Amino acid sequence: MKSLILALSVLIPSMTQASTYTWFNDDIPIQSYVPDVKSIIHSSMQKHTWEVESETEEFIIAKLTHRSNEIRLKILFNDSRIAFEPLTSFTTSCNQAPPRKPNRTCAVDGGDLARWRIHLRKSILALIQDLARTDAMEKYYALSGKMSPIPAVGTGDEDEANQEDLE
Repeated sequence: MKSLILALSVLIPSMTQASTYTWFNDDIPIQSYVPDVKSIIHSSMQKHTWEVESETEEFIIAKLTHRSNEIRLKILFNDSRIAFEPLTSFTTSCNQAPPRKPNRTCAVDGGDLARWRIHLRKSILALIQDLARTDAMEKYYALSGKMSPIPAVGTGDEDEANQEDLE
């Protein structure tokens, strides 16, 4: 009996912590290979049909309207991190019994809300990963002394690479 109580006292707090934790709310760390954080956020928003409701140099208010659902997020960013704060989410397609009440809003389905938010986050992470990969390749070729297969932009090498492809 004591072992059962001990096991429950260990499991119950860890289960409640796990249920309140969502990795969507974790900050995304930014490294020096990301030159423009805001453009990455804008690209990801555009890919997943989020709109910019308002923006400053420190945050973007993002809005997604999908069918009868509307979600608003505050995306905070600087040179070292990107963070997300949920603002509002509602739907106008409530499961109402007749007579229907006009202009009534309800909560968005939790699965849909999580999916849309996670897709935006994954898209941002994919763009950052591409920048990290490019940076790592550039450093590798610079340190090894080998010729990079990717021509450096702005050095004129890209014209030579294009000529070689034509021949």
